[in-house]
Amino acid sequence: MIRLARIPSNLGKGHLFYFVCPQTGSLCSKLYLINGMFCHRSQAKDSMYECQTYSKRQRRYDKKWRFFYASDKVNEDLNKKYFKNFYAGKPTKRFKKLMVRQQQASKVTARDIELMMLGL
Repeated sequence: MIRLARIPSNLGKGHLFYFVCPQTGSLCSKLYLINGMFCHRSQAKDSMYECQTYSKRQRRYDKKWRFFYASDKVNEDLNKKYFKNFYAGKPTKRFKKLMVRQQQASKVTARDIELMMLGL
């Protein structure tokens, strides 16, 4: 059974709820499922994020091609039903950010794709 602790907010309005780790007794906002038990992250000593297991070459590859793979998501976001490009005659921050991502993706050439496929 996982217990909750109610702590007064530092703003003086209301309370914050935290999980109490059944193993360590520490307060935390996230518990991780480790070997079938929910625990605080300090109990997962040897765990890593997936990206931490990548080689240097693969990390460079991901950094370079992230924009190219995200271009479909950018186009999907731009074409959403209630998406606003402009508000009060000015482009929205979200629209500007999506346009920058779209420009980064459009810089990828056919030659770059060939090199990517060859692993260079």
